[in-house]
Amino acid sequence: MDKILDSIILDLEGKTKEEVLLNIAKFAKQEKLIKDEYPIYRKFLEREQLGTTAIGKGVALPEACWIAMSRPYAFILCRTKEPVDFNSLDGKPVRLILVALGGNKTDLTRLKPMVKLTRLLKNREFRNSFLNVKNTEDVYSLLNA
Repeated sequence: MDKILDSIILDLEGKTKEEVLLNIAKFAKQEKLIKDEYPIYRKFLEREQLGTTAIGKGVALPEACWIAMSRPYAFILCRTKEPVDFNSLDGKPVRLILVALGGNKTDLTRLKPMVKLTRLLKNREFRNSFLNVKNTEDVYSLLNA
């Protein structure tokens, strides 16, 4: 499964949803997935204005699509350093974030890997294990278990 995941951020910094989303955008630029962090950050904020991407149980699924990217799509799996209020429907703060980035609005090939990763995040055992991993190698082992 590690082939569908582009990057992992353990201990993502940020005390607010906005800080976390900006740090993810900066990371995507650092990883050369995008050229500029501000368009993706604005897309994140626009999406959050439509309604929270926090699906409950400490998980959020922010996305930024139709952005200039170095590839058709990318996924970044994040664990926040501290719980963050994402206005989740269940009222629980977020610690686990799966970010979906897409370059072409007509290319829906990103949906299949997104479904696989989302299923994992809905699994309590996986969530608990991911919260306790020490490094990215442990995450890839967990994904392939």
